Amino acid sequence: MDIWPFGKNKGIPSISASQTGFAALGHEVYFLCPLKRKGLLAEEEMDGVNIKRYRLPFGISSLSVYNLPLNNFWTRVKGSIIYNLEWFFVQVYALFKGIALARKIKPDIIYAHSTTAALPAYLVSRFCKAKFVIRVYGIKDMSTFNFWGRIRAFRDIAVFKLPADYFIVTNDGTGGCALLKDLGVKEEKIKNWRNGIDVSISEPVSDAKNKVCEQLKIPESSRIILSLSRFISIYGVDDLVSSLPELFKKQDDIVCVIAGSGPDKTKLETIVNKAGIASRVFFVGTVEREEVKKLLYASDIYVFLPQLHNCTNTMWEAMSCGVCILTTETESIKEILTSGENGVLISPDKVKDLPQVLDDLFGDKDLMKRLGENVLNRSREVLESWPDRIKKEAKLLEELVKG
Repeated sequence: MDIWPFGKNKGIPSISASQTGFAALGHEVYFLCPLKRKGLLAEEEMDGVNIKRYRLPFGISSLSVYNLPLNNFWTRVKGSIIYNLEWFFVQVYALFKGIALARKIKPDIIYAHSTTAALPAYLVSRFCKAKFVIRVYGIKDMSTFNFWGRIRAFRDIAVFKLPADYFIVTNDGTGGCALLKDLGVKEEKIKNWRNGIDVSISEPVSDAKNKVCEQLKIPESSRIILSLSRFISIYGVDDLVSSLPELFKKQDDIVCVIAGSGPDKTKLETIVNKAGIASRVFFVGTVEREEVKKLLYASDIYVFLPQLHNCTNTMWEAMSCGVCILTTETESIKEILTSGENGVLISPDKVKDLPQVLDDLFGDKDLMKRLGENVLNRSREVLESWPDRIKKEAKLLEELVKG
């Protein structure tokens, strides 16, 4: 992964926040990754981080299939071939590029950002006698706990058998910490931490609602449902879109803004077009961080309906903006939110009731306001700022080097 996988200030903030955070604390940070997108430089400095990118042969990049609908045999074969070729070439190129860079800078720690990078990172750490840390941004799904799931995910699971000094696991509800323990990783080597939050997200955007309505060319009186996630089945954007025709029949001033991208985009657009609601559903693509903030402050309800986990960056951002939240009732989110108190939690098997749930919410302005105020207070209780989160990690790594 690049430091900003989908372009600067777009997509996952976790990688950038940690690396620029280390640099801000006075550490010398080098970031080695494949050059996957046009317009990027082979070398650049970003907020104190020295980024080094290497080209993979044949222009191989999994980004080319990131939005490809894997809905038939041939697209699945194509996607599988590209992902596996990229994995293979990263093992080779990251190893030799890593050794060459390590000879110059003599690093104290080699820090792997994904399971794909873990093996070459480990070998480089042995070459230069550096400490070795694996960062896990989330386990894909809980299927890895069953036999066939583990067979399919063997390559990723094997990474957790590497003798890392620490495994820093995002506490996002996907069960990464439990999986590592189940695989025999010693508990003292696992740090199961939530992602931080950009404190500037809680600073309201002036006239956000008017700006978004003007941008979308809709009346300022419109009430907005917001979805922020990747377009894949496990995130339930299709459940939200499928509920809209019935909801729109009951409420004529509601629109839905959907930010993100992914292989299900065509499926979602087909649902919208067949239902004849395209004038009230807006696909705005992957947007920059400032645009995310504006959309959150302009929205009346943030809806996120994943099947497995919903402790994500966008959930924390919605909480920090004080937006009324409707999400699926997962074990992980129940540690954070209480339905009826600071959010509305709906059982995954009750998403068919979504039109009525949304209709009831929009019909009770006082409830929506109270839920938004309470979730903002809850965010202040349970979420750390990125600087505080990174200070905690930096201290761990400093102590590791000191021995």
